[in-house]
Amino acid sequence: MTAEAAAALLGTSTTILGVWEERFGFPVPVRSADGQRLYPDEAMIALRFALGRTLSVASAITEARRMQPGGPRTPSRQTGLLEKPEEAR
Repeated sequence: MTAEAAAALLGTSTTILGVWEERFGFPVPVRSADGQRLYPDEAMIALRFALGRTLSVASAITEARRMQPGGPRTPSRQTGLLEKPEEAR
């Protein structure tokens, strides 16, 4: 889904999505041919569910990662780089 649709689903803004992406490494978008950020539907649904269960964005992101098929999705897992220390906790 587009960044705009994801932000609407989560009740936030596209700017905040970008902040979460940069700070927490989630949600992880793919880029369309024209450079538009596209977020996986299942990741956005998991994050919406998790945000409804907790007041902490960090906790919600951790929970949403766990709900993804194949386990947690981190930037390091996708790129093969070592995790940042704050993400390893």
